[in-house]
Amino acid sequence: MPHFGLMDARALGPERAALQRARLHVRGGKRRLQATTQELLDDRAVDAAGILEGVESVLTELGVLPFDERELPPEDPGTF
Repeated sequence: MPHFGLMDARALGPERAALQRARLHVRGGKRRLQATTQELLDDRAVDAAGILEGVESVLTELGVLPFDERELPPEDPGTF
């Protein structure tokens, strides 16, 4: 989990913790998806980009995106 040990959910409270968790998952998922699409040289790479675009659209409507990367704790290199 990209947020394990990177945030104190009790200190943030339930709403801010959920938002922070979602943003950390978006950051980690985006990085993994981009790494995967670089390895794919066929139509699956286009499908992955389309999926990411759709997810980002929904998360923008929900207010999860956009966010300032500097507001998030640094990533754990063990999750790369």
